[in-house]
Amino acid sequence: MVKSIHGNKITIIDLSTWEEVKLENKNLEKAEVVGGKELIKEMIFVSQSNDEIQLMDPEKYEIKYVRKPKSIEFKTDKIKTVFIEDKIFLFPEN
Repeated sequence: MVKSIHGNKITIIDLSTWEEVKLENKNLEKAEVVGGKELIKEMIFVSQSNDEIQLMDPEKYEIKYVRKPKSIEFKTDKIKTVFIEDKIFLFPEN
């Protein structure tokens, strides 16, 4: 996920780990845009363990298990997620 662009420096966030990486434009020549805000979907928080969170799709009422990118405890009713192809990532809130 692109966090910021400053001149020829781009800061991205790895959605699997929530780690920030700074790159130069030339390192992203083969990168492609997958989508924008339409990929972000709010899901209902059900439960969590140390490394996984259980969410429910509010439209289909399906339960999804998503691996946590880092050790974090959620204390909320709804969680933003990012859907890319068949994978679900937790959206890194700033």
